[in-house]
Amino acid sequence: MADPTFLAAFETLAATVKLAHIAWQTFRADHKTEPAPVPRSEEEFRFVRRLQRQNRRHFALLAYSLPRHAAGRAHFVKSPLLCRDDWIPKEPVLLGKPDEELNDDSNQLVTTGPYRAAGLILNRLGDSELFLNASRDLLPRAPKGTDEYRSLSDAIRAVEKPNSDLFVSRPSYALSKVSGKAPFRLRFEKAEYFDYINCGEFLAYETIREAVRVPEFGNSDHQQYLKAFDERLTLRESVGEWNAISFRPSLAGVNVLTIFVDRQAGAATFPMMHRSRTGSAAGTFHVIPAGEFQPTTNSPVAWRKHCTLWQTVLREFSEELLLDDEAKSGGLDMRALAARDRMAPLLQLIRAGDWKTYYLGMGLDPLTLKPELLLVSVIDLWRFIDALSPLPQMKRLPEQNSEGEICGGPLGWGEVFNSANLSRYRDDPITLPAASGCIELLQRHLAHFPDLHSSQIVGFRDSQ
Repeated sequence: MADPTFLAAFETLAATVKLAHIAWQTFRADHKTEPAPVPRSEEEFRFVRRLQRQNRRHFALLAYSLPRHAAGRAHFVKSPLLCRDDWIPKEPVLLGKPDEELNDDSNQLVTTGPYRAAGLILNRLGDSELFLNASRDLLPRAPKGTDEYRSLSDAIRAVEKPNSDLFVSRPSYALSKVSGKAPFRLRFEKAEYFDYINCGEFLAYETIREAVRVPEFGNSDHQQYLKAFDERLTLRESVGEWNAISFRPSLAGVNVLTIFVDRQAGAATFPMMHRSRTGSAAGTFHVIPAGEFQPTTNSPVAWRKHCTLWQTVLREFSEELLLDDEAKSGGLDMRALAARDRMAPLLQLIRAGDWKTYYLGMGLDPLTLKPELLLVSVIDLWRFIDALSPLPQMKRLPEQNSEGEICGGPLGWGEVFNSANLSRYRDDPITLPAASGCIELLQRHLAHFPDLHSSQIVGFRDSQ
């Protein structure tokens, strides 16, 4: 916590939690709740979940600061991500050009373990009496005459009533092993999306619920507060050490910092996303595209074939930047996905060498312990415009999509790529940890990106 950026953010966090606690006290007064024990009402559940959506970055910093996470704070300097040294390759890994099945052909950077039945990974935690007891103490009480909620996903569906077509448990890839020795490897096992909700999002809920109930935060010694606060997080204690990724459902997110290079002008731009319409982490900045690491169909064959970073990168890019809603729908085979009119030109760019994507490394979001895979795509701007010229909106990036606003900058292709703009987003108090991590690793390994050396990066390397 010695870095000035984190110290300033920690002061902001203290103010945020203090205001949240005042709101909590007002909530209790309005609802005439008893001071002890704290009721597990549906109103309280909605209150905490709303704070979770609106202040995710600040509470991530609180989780990052916990004493139990001290050993994970050594690798990233500017980004609140937990990491081991062997989770970051010594230099970025260039993904090979995808074949017809969209495999990345990068010496199998991403590999799969055995196909497992749904929920099996979560059963490792489900057998833990500590996890079960902590879950019961956190979940809201169900209405009289109905069964008690057995999981966070049950409570979300019953209390928040999200769109049933969107809030579904799909097959997902759970990171089970990182082999940091050359050649670098990531190994995944099968899980379901609700496995993550019932573990990772539950950790976030517990952290925020406990934080707003403690009035002394911001008025006492931070280290003493953090030590006492850490000891109250029973659910977090039950899921193992922070780096025990194989013990819990460690479903991975894929996060791509996209850079458009204008070789004619000797400059580059990078778009960012202001997530104003998302159900999770609303009001934050993020890289674009970003999404869950998932297959597009639910079958053992597809699960193994779709375990490729290219498939997720292209799917999310087509959906978030080309506004192709069909790209996200389940049931598409990868060949059918690759043949779509908005996807085929992208594959041509990649195979021609005009779009390169690099794997930078991985860190854990401290609030949820979710693995975040960090990548960067470098795209030739004018080749991209030519390839997608039949699409009218490709004269510039769209101003918004279903998740929020795209920060297109003055020319419509993103912010100017320079040290000041990159650092501004990296250090912004509402930027998600994964986005900060993408930018920090890019800055650290700039020498490995020859396509950027001719871009407008005056003073960029000197500022590192």
